[in-house]
Amino acid sequence: MNQEITKNNISATYSSHDIAIMAYDAHLMLPYYIQESPLIEFIHTSLDGSKRTVLVKDETVQPGNSFKDRGAAYAVGRYVMNGIDSVITASAGNHGLGVARAAQYYDIESTVVLPSSAEDVKKNSMRELGANIIEISGDFSDSEVLARKLSNDSGSQLIHPFADPFVAAGQGSIAVELLKQIPNVSETYIPVGGGGLILGFGSVIKHSPNNSLVIASQPIGANTFTKSYNRELISSTEYIDAEYGGLAVRKLDPRTFYLGSLVTDLCIQVTSLEVYKAIFEWRELTGRTLEPAAAVGLAASVKAPQFSESISSTIVTGSNASFLVNEKVNKLASENNW
Repeated sequence: MNQEITKNNISATYSSHDIAIMAYDAHLMLPYYIQESPLIEFIHTSLDGSKRTVLVKDETVQPGNSFKDRGAAYAVGRYVMNGIDSVITASAGNHGLGVARAAQYYDIESTVVLPSSAEDVKKNSMRELGANIIEISGDFSDSEVLARKLSNDSGSQLIHPFADPFVAAGQGSIAVELLKQIPNVSETYIPVGGGGLILGFGSVIKHSPNNSLVIASQPIGANTFTKSYNRELISSTEYIDAEYGGLAVRKLDPRTFYLGSLVTDLCIQVTSLEVYKAIFEWRELTGRTLEPAAAVGLAASVKAPQFSESISSTIVTGSNASFLVNEKVNKLASENNW
């Protein structure tokens, strides 16, 4: 693998094939606290009453209730192997939790820059894990700018939540597991923000004998990747719906987008009502409430065209929902007779 690691930079010489190789490495070296997520059969009813069965990788079983634990743990571990003793990141919440947990595990210092609007439960959990927290006004993209500056000033290793190839490869370990669980999966609906998850997941799928469909799923209010994919050119977004947390990315990393688009077959956008319908049905099935971002793949899986004799899968990515999500679910369920 042609990849040079320095204290504050990974040279941009990696490919999707490199990411796939690293995902298998991640599958073997992730810390003990990362679980193999179970598959749950989910029968979802769309707003128009049509039904679709989808097999769901439930990443809410991770200690931070999110798939972000995987990428953070693998990235921190790889950097520690190369002598790094402190890390810094920007996050909307879940990635910061993952970095803080991994830094505690490897006994190094961590700093997380995040919007002040991030859920208090996530901020408190990061502090309990020993992370230094810097809150700013603005959204994730504003946090990213400050984290990069602080990394340059301090020499602390920046762990980008989607533009770091180690992070993407750690998320790709989900696909390694999925191919063991359902080798004949036909298509997978991936919630997309900055593109790290779809890059990691899709790299494994597209460099395997399976080579099934990888479908980017985004809410209409946070669709920077979809707009860029359709135009074949990175498009910036001034307005972004911060309700979608880690999916609310205004600016994409060029290499992550380029490689992620190569392993993406199509994009599907969903409305807020479709997302909350999926959250409601998941809560009815499991008793747990998903974050809006985490339910986007579920919502897209029932909205997509039916592929003949297909075995559909998706990932629910996090369940660190605030009480406001439950309140909104209850209100919409009452208004729409769910």
